[in-house]
Amino acid sequence: MASPSHISSASKSRTPFKGGSTASVALISTPTPTPFWHPSTPSTLLTAHCGDTRILLSHASNGLAVPLTTTHHPSSPSEAARLRRHAGSFITDSFGEERMSGLANTRAFGDMPSKRMGVSAEPQITLTQLAPGEYAFLALVTDGVTNEASDQEIVDIVKECRTPEEGAKAVVAFATEAGSEGDNATCLVVRLGGWERRNEGGGGSMGTREQREWRRREAMDPRRSRT
Repeated sequence: MASPSHISSASKSRTPFKGGSTASVALISTPTPTPFWHPSTPSTLLTAHCGDTRILLSHASNGLAVPLTTTHHPSSPSEAARLRRHAGSFITDSFGEERMSGLANTRAFGDMPSKRMGVSAEPQITLTQLAPGEYAFLALVTDGVTNEASDQEIVDIVKECRTPEEGAKAVVAFATEAGSEGDNATCLVVRLGGWERRNEGGGGSMGTREQREWRRREAMDPRRSRT
C-alpha cells in the first residue's frame, strides 16, 4: 500500500480536467405506496436542469408536448442578461447558434476556466403536480436529439411505440437518421399514468408524421451532401 505522502504527490501531479457537462434530473414522488405510473395515482415531479439537455411531458388528453426546461444558451434573454455582466460580446457560429467566448452553454458542470465569465452550475428547478393519468410519459433527451427534432416530434415518435424502451430507441434512431452533425443522441422515456391513452389526444402522432417521413426520405437521398 502506498504511503500517504506518495498518494499526495501523485494527486498533485494530475492535470485538472477542464471540460464540462450538462444534466437533467427528474424525481417523482407519490403520497401513497401505489406506483407513480398507475393510472389512479397522483404524483409530484421535481426536475433540476443545467445546460441544453431537455425534459418533456406528453399530455394524455391533447397529445401536446409540455417542456419543463429551457435551453441555457446565450440566445436565452434571461441568460444573456446575466452573462452580459461578465462577458463583453457574443458571436454566432456556423450553425446559427450564439456563443460566448466559444461556449454554447451558459450553465454547466465543470468548465472551470469559464466560471469567471458567468458560466454557472446552478440548476433551473421546477415542481409539477401530476394528476392521475394526466400525462402519458416523461422524456429526457440530449441536444443531439433536440437539434434534429422538435418537442412535438419527439413525443409523437414515442406515441407510436408499444413500450417506453422502444420509444426511446425510436427517438434516437430518428435523430441519427435525420441529423447531419453527428452529435450524441440519448433519450430516456418514463411511463406515467396516462401511458395507455398516449394516442387519444390531438390526433395521436399524425400531426408530425408527414413531416418526419419527408425528413427521413431526404436523409436517405444519396444526392444529399453530408459533412
